[in-house]
Amino acid sequence: MYLGDSLRVAAQRPDYMGWIFSPRSARRVSADAARLQIHEIRLKYPEIRHVGVFAFNPAVEVRQI
Repeated sequence: MYLGDSLRVAAQRPDYMGWIFSPRSARRVSADAARLQIHEIRLKYPEIRHVGVFAFNPAVEVRQI
């Protein structure tokens, strides 16, 4: 997902935004990309909460993210 897309979603003021980290998903976002986008979103929309979605990820990867 690109930053512009994420900001358009955030502009709708959802309660939560989900970030897909599953290696089997076509919607997967890297941890670095998610970090950058979440940072930018929080500057403008600090009330939005962010959740990670994991499936088939090694436990060590989940803990790192």
